[in-house]
Amino acid sequence: MQQLNGDPTIHAGAPELCDGYDNDCNGVKDEGCTILIVYENQKPDNTAKPLAKAAGPALEVTLWPNPARDVLMVRLDAFETGKKLEMVLMQADGRTLASQSFNPAVKGQQVRFDLRAMSAGYYLLQVKQGMLSEVKRVIISR
Repeated sequence: MQQLNGDPTIHAGAPELCDGYDNDCNGVKDEGCTILIVYENQKPDNTAKPLAKAAGPALEVTLWPNPARDVLMVRLDAFETGKKLEMVLMQADGRTLASQSFNPAVKGQQVRFDLRAMSAGYYLLQVKQGMLSEVKRVIISR
């Protein structure tokens, strides 16, 4: 597998991650994805710029700190309250390492994702609710 710029998520045959990149190297970015806005390393004060935009309702997920050590904070905006939401931490190849699901009580809810059992490295966090999904890059440092 040839990786682009050393990024393990970009190579021929890789799964498409809905991250604004052509992960599977077929010339099309984010085909088949329902993601509408992707933010990279966004801070709680919303200073980061979107990497990709499309028309329609927005999913908004904010992560901090990133890189993280023991705990990753996740702020959830623009999700339906009372409807099941799932967060899945994956390796770059898509293998699930940890997950948690719950029903958000309020817009802007903040959730702690425990990373103490994870090794240092590069991961992906997928947040999904119904047919909507967003994938964020996460770095764990020790």
